[in-house]
Amino acid sequence: QTIHKTWEYNPDVSRDSVVTDTVKGFKAINTYNASATMSTNIYCMYGIGRKANVLIRHVLYPSLGFSYHPDYSSPKYGYYQTVQYTSLPVVPNTTRYSIFQNGIYGGPGAGKSGAVNMSLGNNLEMKVRTHTRDSGYVYKKYVLFEHISIGTSYNMAVDSFRWSNIVISGNTTLFKKLGVNFSGNVDPYMTAGDGADINQLAWSHNK
Repeated sequence: QTIHKTWEYNPDVSRDSVVTDTVKGFKAINTYNASATMSTNIYCMYGIGRKANVLIRHVLYPSLGFSYHPDYSSPKYGYYQTVQYTSLPVVPNTTRYSIFQNGIYGGPGAGKSGAVNMSLGNNLEMKVRTHTRDSGYVYKKYVLFEHISIGTSYNMAVDSFRWSNIVISGNTTLFKKLGVNFSGNVDPYMTAGDGADINQLAWSHNK
């Protein structure tokens, strides 16, 4: 089943309405995408103190990838249609909808994407040199961050708002018993008075 929307205007009550009809019949969705990713591990060790009483082990996991999918709302696919929704003299007075939007699985998303994906994962551990009666000087390990990462993407296929939100997440264990997880998003764009994003990067305004 798919849907078909039509616009109707009732002059008696001066009211617009959009009527949705269910269309029975076989209709297939075909989608495709391409992606590639490169990643590596970088190991660093830092000594603190004259005798390196404290060692910091820092492991970085940089990743760089590319992904692409076409705009499935393009008329050549037939997955989206447009319908008039108002008789008022406004531009535009039409809206686009997916003919599969009421289905069990929904339809493919609108918009073209050719994104460069970037992320940097980190693992941070500390070893402290301590003295024991049995073994003399040994290093005792403490996990500072089991994993902390930062990532974003840059969509080259669009002409505005190319940067996605910067995602920061991580986890660690405190006192060997308490698991802590955290995550957050940083919007790189300036906002207007109504709270909507505008196509100006915050750091271009020293923010």
